[in-house]
Amino acid sequence: MRWGGRVGAGLAAVVLGGILSGSARADHAAHGSRSAAGSAPSGVGLSADRAARDGSRSAAGSARSGVRLSVEARPRGAVRPGGLVDYRIEVRNPGESRLPRARMTVRKPEGVSVIGLGRGCREDAGRVVCELGALPPHARRDVPIWGIVDADARGRQLLVARAGGASARSVVRVRPGTDLAVRVRPPREVVAGRDFVLRAQVVNRGPRTARGVWLAAGSEARRGERRIGTLMPGESAWRSFTLRVPADARRSAEVYATAGADRTGDVLPANNSAITTIRIIRR
Repeated sequence: MRWGGRVGAGLAAVVLGGILSGSARADHAAHGSRSAAGSAPSGVGLSADRAARDGSRSAAGSARSGVRLSVEARPRGAVRPGGLVDYRIEVRNPGESRLPRARMTVRKPEGVSVIGLGRGCREDAGRVVCELGALPPHARRDVPIWGIVDADARGRQLLVARAGGASARSVVRVRPGTDLAVRVRPPREVVAGRDFVLRAQVVNRGPRTARGVWLAAGSEARRGERRIGTLMPGESAWRSFTLRVPADARRSAEVYATAGADRTGDVLPANNSAITTIRIIRR
């Protein structure tokens, strides 16, 4: 039996800001910028206490220049181990003059791994470096950074953006996770082109309660999903799935089961899935 992994999706949209010295560059949103629908307005002047109600902290920095930055973090759902985080850096030129060029550096949170960057950005020694191009007067551009929360991430996760003499920061807090594990009980053999039943189990190994648990299983020809709900530490749930392998399948087929929790992170994603091979017979 092989073990695979699956991460749950949690999303935080972060808008960064401040004031840049000299000049500024930014990717246009049309070059791959992504932000969550219905996100809050720019965080200029937003207090840290207000933002903290959503599990994040916002701040603004400024320098004597013509580019404006602000920062706001608003997680969508819990920021949890294995969850996705979407950062959006917003760069503005409120002045009347064109700003020819600038470089922005972003220190990513220690517990977040970068999985995608906007055009003009690269990862370098734990930082993200963005060459941002020219900003016309009154222009506004977005720079996306997509990340995944590490399985062992804990507590405050600080992101700091700097350009010129200005800096802006955002803090999100990672909620503690638990360990969900999956195993399957397949039939010894199946008939090609016919239905068969696969039994799958998800168990919460702790140390915390898992909420919004689901369990899915599938084969090449069919997939199914069951909602489990809440699992306390030590609790488990078995479910049956009616699957099928293609009629033209030969010798063997792979089947799998995978589990996750919509509202709880997983500290060991590697055992969230189980894959096994079953023998095919023909009649």
